[in-house]
Amino acid sequence: MAIIKKTIIDNTIFKELQEKYPPLESENGVAYKQKLDYLTFEIDFLSNPTIRMLRKKYGAVVIAVVFYLRTEMCKNGWKVRVDDGIYYQTLVQDCSYCCDLDMGVTSEIIHDLVNNHEMYVVCDDSVEEGKFLTCPQQIYNYEMACQKRKTSRERQARLRAKRNESSEQKKVSDIEEDLQDNSSSKNIEEDNPFGIEQDPKELFR
Repeated sequence: MAIIKKTIIDNTIFKELQEKYPPLESENGVAYKQKLDYLTFEIDFLSNPTIRMLRKKYGAVVIAVVFYLRTEMCKNGWKVRVDDGIYYQTLVQDCSYCCDLDMGVTSEIIHDLVNNHEMYVVCDDSVEEGKFLTCPQQIYNYEMACQKRKTSRERQARLRAKRNESSEQKKVSDIEEDLQDNSSSKNIEEDNPFGIEQDPKELFR
């Protein structure tokens, strides 16, 4: 299935991704979400009109802020929580520390990224409580990773099924051989029920 990068993101993204990539269950039956171990940027990212405008306004530090926000999204797959209050304040504080920025400037950059549709704030309490920050490239990376994992799981399932089938066939073959051996032994016993060894010459007297 081809993954198409989105250009617009709204609240329907929660149900869409949940239906396409439902949480997996671990061995103990607890569902867990898929996180990302990497992030990517398109080669024309720096020439993006919004990024160029923000670089002119704030300087190159905008790139660092975007990078930090994207890495935080990876921890939850495709989003980072930004509810008003502690969630947003903690994100701004940590980002400011890592990028050596004033918290007010960091907050302005985030708002400009959202207002210019470089990033989006979405929510759907029927799926997951809270407000979350995300972006098209992050969701694209997430879908690609989920699809790759899904394909890998299906391939492994087919290999396991094939191995199990081969094992069952071997068991059946072994059982058939045992039955044949037992049948041959029985025939020998019936021909000579007492197991008496006879001299072949005696048979012709």
